[in-house]
Amino acid sequence: MSPTGISAVPNDPPPPGNRGARRAWIRYRLAQRGQTFVGVAEAEGVTQPTVSRAALGLGSRHLMRAIARACDVAPGILFPEHFDASGAMRRKAQRMRRERAASTNEAWA
Repeated sequence: MSPTGISAVPNDPPPPGNRGARRAWIRYRLAQRGQTFVGVAEAEGVTQPTVSRAALGLGSRHLMRAIARACDVAPGILFPEHFDASGAMRRKAQRMRRERAASTNEAWA
């Protein structure tokens, strides 16, 4: 088992870096486990298009973690642009979220 608690499958190719190819890889990986984007969406209480968007690396970090968990892959391996090797959100992503929240709050003030 890896330090994140998620086992690595020997000889399993890593997810591709290209967003579209990674989304297809995720779909394949879920199918291997008898799951679908719809199943992940139902488990998380969101719609299938929302999960599909997260599989592209866009949108909710919570859903990206849920997708990684369903694929049995560490979030940092599946979405390295958003998570570090330990699964923690990268600082740039955290800063961007805080700035976006602040600008939204200022707009309503």
